[in-house]
Amino acid sequence: MTDTYDLSTDIVDRIAGLTPGSPAYVTRHKRDKVAAATQRSYEALFDPALPDLSLSDRLLVALYACTLSNAPALATHYAERLASIDADRAVIDQIAQGSIDAQEPACVQCLRFTRTLIEAPIDGDKAALETPSRRRHSDARRGRARAVDRVSFLSNSPDGRFCARCRS
Repeated sequence: MTDTYDLSTDIVDRIAGLTPGSPAYVTRHKRDKVAAATQRSYEALFDPALPDLSLSDRLLVALYACTLSNAPALATHYAERLASIDADRAVIDQIAQGSIDAQEPACVQCLRFTRTLIEAPIDGDKAALETPSRRRHSDARRGRARAVDRVSFLSNSPDGRFCARCRS
């Protein structure tokens, strides 16, 4: 993660196709500290050193969140990030198509929780995450849940659509 904000690497500008001088770009950069904070949040959430959930799993969650939210440009970005770290192409393709059941059990649990957060955020509580047989591992699960929650939130469309129910 970098401490300085570099306009040339701004993820929202790049993915949303914002160009200097365009009305959307000018509006977004009226308060550069907001654009910088968004970029730093992205960098922090996808820092390989972040604990609780592997970078690959965080990127899979992001890809799935974008698939569910109908954010194809972001989905493409996360699929490319996954490919760049040598993730299994078949897994990337399955997640991009919304298929999650063939994944590892812990990954399926994270992806199901992601779906809950996107499609029915009010239901995204402890009960949605835990099953009776898995309660004994609750500390690790809570860490994964926090990571999934953050990644799911950040991985939605840069034009402000944060869940399937909020889209107009």
